[in-house]
Amino acid sequence: GKAFGFCATSVPGYCGIDWRRSIFWSKERYFLFLDRLTAVQPGDYTLRVHWRTPGKGKLKGTGFMVEQQARPAPDAQSPPDRIDTFRLICCGADKASLDLDTENVGKWFEPYPYTDALASIVQQGRTMAMASGDAHTFVNLFFVSNAAHPVQADMRQLCEGVVIVRDGDRLACLGIGPK
Repeated sequence: GKAFGFCATSVPGYCGIDWRRSIFWSKERYFLFLDRLTAVQPGDYTLRVHWRTPGKGKLKGTGFMVEQQARPAPDAQSPPDRIDTFRLICCGADKASLDLDTENVGKWFEPYPYTDALASIVQQGRTMAMASGDAHTFVNLFFVSNAAHPVQADMRQLCEGVVIVRDGDRLACLGIGPK
């Protein structure tokens, strides 16, 4: 089968920005999201991307991590030993914040049985002056790892919109290129 998948979508003129999202999928390994934001008009912009996931996570710089574990069945003698760790690694943000939300869990996704009924909302941002046609790209690498299916991925930005992803001993150069 195919090792990679790709899709892209765009929203022109969203709040003065042309927004294009490109998604790479490394089958059963990771997702790489590239959000390119291009100024339609010159100005000072506060650029943001938001991510929501079930569970109480932690920020580390502009990255994020949350652990989730299956709850034991009512008649189980001990809890399951599988813990899934979801990681998000970001390039392109100069600040990040984390909010925990218990009120809107059912609005964004169904209650998730492997964690408490709360959502972590990660907001990554960058404030910058942009001329018409200037672009900025947020790059986010997502993956889940556990003892049965370990994933050790990381990325390094080569230039605007291009990264090298290291997944164990495999390397992939992925991107949408500079403007």
